[in-house]
Amino acid sequence: MNGSTHHWSELVVLLRSSSLVSSRRLYRPCPIPLPPESMLNSLYELAEHQGLLPLFKRHLLTSLVLPATSPSHNNQLASILADTFPDYPMDSLLQANWCCVPILTCQQTSGSVVWLLLGRLPGTATVTFHGHPQPAISSSEAASAARSAVQRFVHSAQYEFLGLFLQHPDDPPITGGSLGLPLALGMLLLDRHKQWPPGVFASGGITADGSIQPVTGEECKYEAVVTDLNLLLYPETGLPAAFPEDTRVVRCRTLADAILALDLLAVDTDPQQIAHYRTCLSRPELFLKEFATLPITLLALPEGRRLLTRIQNKRKHLFPELTSCLNACQNAPERAKTIARLLSPDDVALLSQQGDDAAVTALDWCIACIAITNRRGLVTESTGWINLARNIGRQLSTKKKADYTNHLFVTTRFNCYWFAPDPPAEFSRYLQTEEQIYQLDQCDNRRLGAMYGTLAQNYGFCGPQYRKEFIDCISKTEQTFGRSYHHQKMRLFAYQIYSLLDCSQLQEATTLLHHYLQLPEKSTPGQWIDRAVTLNNTPTEHTAFQIAVVCRLLVELANTDQLLIQPSRVDQLAALLPAHLIHPWQLIAYNLGRLALITKQQQRATFLFQRSVMACTTAKGTMLPMALLPLAQLSTMNNCKEQALSTCINVLQDIRNNEHFHAQHFAPLITATSPAQALKKVLAEPGRFFPFSYR
Repeated sequence: MNGSTHHWSELVVLLRSSSLVSSRRLYRPCPIPLPPESMLNSLYELAEHQGLLPLFKRHLLTSLVLPATSPSHNNQLASILADTFPDYPMDSLLQANWCCVPILTCQQTSGSVVWLLLGRLPGTATVTFHGHPQPAISSSEAASAARSAVQRFVHSAQYEFLGLFLQHPDDPPITGGSLGLPLALGMLLLDRHKQWPPGVFASGGITADGSIQPVTGEECKYEAVVTDLNLLLYPETGLPAAFPEDTRVVRCRTLADAILALDLLAVDTDPQQIAHYRTCLSRPELFLKEFATLPITLLALPEGRRLLTRIQNKRKHLFPELTSCLNACQNAPERAKTIARLLSPDDVALLSQQGDDAAVTALDWCIACIAITNRRGLVTESTGWINLARNIGRQLSTKKKADYTNHLFVTTRFNCYWFAPDPPAEFSRYLQTEEQIYQLDQCDNRRLGAMYGTLAQNYGFCGPQYRKEFIDCISKTEQTFGRSYHHQKMRLFAYQIYSLLDCSQLQEATTLLHHYLQLPEKSTPGQWIDRAVTLNNTPTEHTAFQIAVVCRLLVELANTDQLLIQPSRVDQLAALLPAHLIHPWQLIAYNLGRLALITKQQQRATFLFQRSVMACTTAKGTMLPMALLPLAQLSTMNNCKEQALSTCINVLQDIRNNEHFHAQHFAPLITATSPAQALKKVLAEPGRFFPFSYR
């Protein structure tokens, strides 16, 4: 049976056999657009025969909430709209926003749901009900209070709301004030151009200032919807003991609480999680403690934005919690950026003067900010934090200074493309101190392990001629991390694989990749890709780098005829790319573009290279020069050559003007006779300009 008419075909059968059963169907909103004219005429006749024509017409009107209705659909509704809302222009009614709001009612001990078709159109700030039966005075007063309560939450007050209950004219009217809460939420959803979420119900009186009032019949209303329930919003002053085991029942003190619960439903449908998020958003200290694991989409909610403002206003008292939060988010760039921008270097400089403990916290904040900007390759942004850390560090311990110089090594060398085997003198001095401490106590040492790890990266960037020094540092890193910091060793796999790839030792790199991905020793490239997809479903701080290594190794194997990869596998990896490419995703896009060229997917390759270029040129900083890698590939493709050369001119100019980049490293490209010549050099020697993990 055609899915577009299934509902109506069933209704034809029901109307012919039973007015009781068919009326139950008509009391619910229409799930699909109206049927063809011939079927609609038959339904009219059957509904009239059963005495259900007024209810049937209202059922038809609820199709106004469906998206993208056709002109013929609107024509079919025109006469019903004119009869129901005679005082309103037809165009206004058809262009209005509509939604269906479930109203919970209770007659003695029996609960039920009455649906309300609610429309929003330009006009005065009122709510009016049309058709019969009209709601009781108590319900009309609750509707007026709901309209007043919702005023401060809507974008504009200059809208009128029209209500039509999905009832037969002979039905008893809606009574009581419990429609206040669902009506207010319905108005807010219409203001946001959203529909009422499935499985969500609400019942509660409301005052003009947004306080939610108790309702009667909580238990019978609950029983009426329990089988379809995702979330039930009730007043805080109700009967908490009535549903002790059902976390789907959420208690709300104010309209703002109910709105937040509704907003959180878009983040997570688990009622227990919603309750947890509500608590976190109401307590800044708890929010900062939990932020590393909370959905970042919470901050897109109005309540989330208000919370960030509260935290910023209380930064003096929350400084230790803010710093702990920032440290916990270092490996999640978007989260870290959200917290880092709450305090400027001037803010932290003032806070550091509140005593020795504050100075230690301030230095921790600076070190975290340097690490975060290092991750994003933003050397200019880190300058203020480096200078502040140096000033604060003069009065603090050697251990703190060691952390600072370790991050400074990354900022001033790797992020500036200054690759030299000898580490900075300041780094060497603190490294020697940490080595002496380690020799004395022989305890696992996170700080020394991190410094050896940075030194290993340095030798990796300096190329295969420093392979021996690289291996020595990797060994020292593993030893000093020991068992206590075993989780820190994960990134060492990536360092070792990149070093092996630069030495063209592909089989050795393959063996290590299996350990990095936690796969059996003889896993196939297809299994690497499947593992990458699985890892990306529940990403950790390592996931993007694991995928980057997989893509790089696949390219190297394919380029040396050691691998035949299917186009569908390239598509599978390309589907993992996020909307916004931060490091190392720009390199993943670049290497996937290379794979697409190998598999003769010219259009796919072009798209991937262009995404990589866009990511690099938008991000600036350390990522900017990496745009030359995909540009070099695009310059070999006839339909992209001119644009690639034009963009290359701008990139080289930006490199030349960047005071932080090591001029000698890029000299062969900057002094090239033309952009085409520069890109040829990149194409011929990519490892010369982008060694180790930079391609």
